Amino acid sequence: HLSIRRQRQMCIRDSMYGQLPRDYDQIEFDLVKPAANLYAAVADYKIIQIKVSRNGGSQTIPLHIFTPKEERGPFPVILLISHRPVEGLIADVHDQFFSIQKIVERGYAAAAFDVEFVSPDDKERFDEGILKTLYPEQLNLPNGMRGLSAWSWGAMRAMDYFEKDPLLDSKRSAVVGHSRGGKAALWCGANDSRWAITYSNESGCGGAALSRRKFGETVERINSGFPYWFAENFTAYNGKEETLPFDQHQLIASMAPRAVYVASAMEDLWADPKGEYLSLSLIHI
Repeated sequence: HLSIRRQRQMCIRDSMYGQLPRDYDQIEFDLVKPAANLYAAVADYKIIQIKVSRNGGSQTIPLHIFTPKEERGPFPVILLISHRPVEGLIADVHDQFFSIQKIVERGYAAAAFDVEFVSPDDKERFDEGILKTLYPEQLNLPNGMRGLSAWSWGAMRAMDYFEKDPLLDSKRSAVVGHSRGGKAALWCGANDSRWAITYSNESGCGGAALSRRKFGETVERINSGFPYWFAENFTAYNGKEETLPFDQHQLIASMAPRAVYVASAMEDLWADPKGEYLSLSLIHI
C-alpha cells in the first residue's frame, strides 16, 4: 500500500504541483522581538527569522508566533499559509480571517508566514523568492517547483522550527490554508507526515474539489489565470480533465491515517463545495 501511495504521489507531483525539493545546506532560526503586540493581554508574541541557505544563496522568512500567556506549554500549533500580508492580519484584532485571539484563548499557539517571502503570489514576481535564490534549476523543469510547492516548502521550514521550540508541541500541529493557501496546505500535508492534521478551506480546483467534474473553476481557467501556481505539465490537462491519471481524492487519501479537514461556503460555487464533498466520499485507504 505504501508503494502504491508513493507512486501515486509522484504522479501528482510530476503532473500537477511540481517538485518539492528537500535539500538545503543550512537553516538558522533567529529570534526577533516585535515592536508591538496587540494581543498582549492573552498572548506572548515573537518573530522567528528562518534563514535557509543553499549553493551560496539564502532566503529569510519571518515566522510570526503567538502562544497563550496564562498557560504552560508545550502548545499545539496551528500554522497559517497566508497569501494575505501577515502584518495586516495581526494588526487588526477584529479580523476573523485568522483569529489569533480565539486560537490562543483555546490553548493553542497561532503561527503564520507570508508567502511573499517564499514565492510572491504574483505571476510577474513569483520567482523572486526561493526559486531564484535557492532552487533556480526548478524554473527550467516541466515538473519543476512553482508557487504552491514553494509555499508548501515554507510551511515545512516552519515545522523545522516548531520541532526545536520547547514551548510548541510539533506532534500535535496543523497546517491551514484558505483558497490558494488551502491548495498549498493539502500538498504540504501530503508530503510532510509531521503534520497531525491538514485544514483546507475553500481550496476548490487544484485543492480538494474533483477536477473531472469541470464545475466552477476548471483546470484551464486556473492555469490561465494563475500560470505560476502549478508545474508546466499541468497545462496538458486544460479542457481534458478526464485524461488526468488521478483526481484530488487520491491526494487527500495519501495523508492517511492522519486527519484532514475540508470546508467551503455552501454558495461558493466557484470552489465547488459539492465536488469537495464528493472528493472526501470517494476516498478508499
